[in-house]
Amino acid sequence: MFCIHCEARIKKSLSGLDGIKSVSVSYRQSKAVVTFDPMVTSIDKMKKMIEDEGYEVLQLSILLQ
Repeated sequence: MFCIHCEARIKKSLSGLDGIKSVSVSYRQSKAVVTFDPMVTSIDKMKKMIEDEGYEVLQLSILLQ
């Protein structure tokens, strides 16, 4: 991500997936934080969505609550 347009594009794409509860994207930190229902969607689907938008997922961290 290089600008606010990239940030908005990724946020819009992820927000459109079923099972997504919240999305926060920061191009300055090159980071997206997503809260989702694992019974409805998956990390692989989110990763594919980001890659389909033309971006690369470099690192993935998971926090279970």
